[in-house]
Amino acid sequence: MFYWIYDIPLWSGAALFAIVFVGVTWLFIILAYPWVRRLVEQQSNWAGVIGSVLSAFGLFYGVTLALTVLAAYGDYADVGAAVGREAAALGTLYRDVSSYPEPIRGELQQMLRAYTRDVIEKDWPDQRRGIVPEGGTVQATAFQARLLAFKPQTRVQEIIHAETLREFSTFVEYRRHRLHNVTVALPAILWLVIFAGALLYMVLITLLDVKSLGVHLFVAGIPSLFVSLLIFLTVSMDNPFRGGLSISPGAFQLVQESLMRLP
Repeated sequence: MFYWIYDIPLWSGAALFAIVFVGVTWLFIILAYPWVRRLVEQQSNWAGVIGSVLSAFGLFYGVTLALTVLAAYGDYADVGAAVGREAAALGTLYRDVSSYPEPIRGELQQMLRAYTRDVIEKDWPDQRRGIVPEGGTVQATAFQARLLAFKPQTRVQEIIHAETLREFSTFVEYRRHRLHNVTVALPAILWLVIFAGALLYMVLITLLDVKSLGVHLFVAGIPSLFVSLLIFLTVSMDNPFRGGLSISPGAFQLVQESLMRLP
């Protein structure tokens, strides 16, 4: 929904959200200030009414926003963990095939090195654009076909082969989880509620009974700034593979550098 925000630097996006939210709040206050002063003079209990409404609204909106942030963070952490598990399974698989006899050992190792390199250099740029990569599926299928073609000759080879097949199944499961999460995001209707709530909050805070315009702007600007940063944080985590807060291929790079480096 906010794909354009992922194309600008992280701090620039945070500053943009803060400027827009605080700026709109201040604009509402400046435009409505004379009208609000007249209403305050006509309604003796204006401050109590607005204060009660703002407190109740703030409670419900605060809970909604907090739950949304937690949901986005939960998805973000889950995807990061899945990436780590896939990289770990890939490293274990590489160690398993290193116990095979030649020439299949070198062939399988080369396939896994090529897969890891393509994940880092091709899959991740695609994922950062919201594209589900497809090249790795062909490589995984080719690896599986070559692995199944191997016929163990000893009891030890049978045990190693069975363990390798089990680890390959685990690796494929984690890989599928990563690909599924490339396009996972919070539903658009939830974002509609969040931004509608922010707009209503701006309206309510505009109606506060504050005699000094400067004080009103200052008091309203602080919570508006905080709400804007919370919403920006949620947007940044909503698509885990996109933007400056995206999950990096560091786990795969670690496997590549520690296990797959050629002597």
